[in-house]
Amino acid sequence: MSFEQLRRQVEDFWEKTYAAYDPPRRKAYWIAQLGKGVAWERSQGADPYALFTPEAYAAWLEQEPQLDDYWEDICAALALDPTIAKFRCSGER
Repeated sequence: MSFEQLRRQVEDFWEKTYAAYDPPRRKAYWIAQLGKGVAWERSQGADPYALFTPEAYAAWLEQEPQLDDYWEDICAALALDPTIAKFRCSGER
C-alpha cells in the first residue's frame, strides 16, 4: 500500500465511517483507541497519562470536537482521573 492509499483510507475513515457513528459508538471508539495506549504504558510500568499531551489533545479535538462531552466516561472506562488527564492535556506542570 502506498502512502497516498493509506492517507486516503484514513481520510475515508474520518469523513465517512466515523462521521456515521452515533455518540455511544464514538465514545466506544475513543475508549478503545486511547485504551490501547494507556494499557501499553501501564504494562511497561510507565505513566498511563503519558499520551495526554497538548499536541495529542489538539489532534483528537480536530477529529472529535465533542470529545469533552465523552471525557468523564472515557477516563472512567480507562481507570484514569479525568482532572489529571485534562491537566496533562493543558501542558501545565
